[in-house]
Amino acid sequence: MPGTGKWMGQGMEMITAYVGLGANLAGPAGDPLEQLAAARQHLLTLPMVQGGAFSAVYWTEPFGVPDPAAHPWYANQVGRLDVVAGTKPQVLLEVLLQVELALGRERGAGRPGLSPRPIDLDLLVFGEVILDDPACTLPHPRMQDRAFVLVPLAELAPNLTLPAPGGGLALRHALSRLIMELDGNRIRQISPES
Repeated sequence: MPGTGKWMGQGMEMITAYVGLGANLAGPAGDPLEQLAAARQHLLTLPMVQGGAFSAVYWTEPFGVPDPAAHPWYANQVGRLDVVAGTKPQVLLEVLLQVELALGRERGAGRPGLSPRPIDLDLLVFGEVILDDPACTLPHPRMQDRAFVLVPLAELAPNLTLPAPGGGLALRHALSRLIMELDGNRIRQISPES
């Protein structure tokens, strides 16, 4: 059974990676739900990915933006990818950025980090790797404060322990710190615990 470490699958050693997917604008594949479907298809056909699973889609109110009412709600989900051992997390991240580009994501000058987007792919966890690199930080540095990440992640891996220096952080504990409203597939986050 896949966890956060290495395991054997399909006759080869594998690493479990978790990826956050989100969209709140239309893009080349269509509306946000079609954008997520196209991203899922891209992810499952990557040469280093041998399988995976995806949470349900959750609609989430924009959180942490200056004027949430001015932003469309996001369609968010998390994917578990079975990645061939030996793949570097930086390589997977670079491929995620290429998938974003193919699905209409523009990064760079003039594009604030919290602006609406046709697709957003975040590498959340890569096995038990802890990495503090400007290009690739693992686990994702803000995931423990984001209900739109933790709720769908808990659907896939309710007993997951997030890698952390000196020991891990239980996903259930991280979720319990958040103040949020969960109504079916709609998430409205009030705040992380201070």
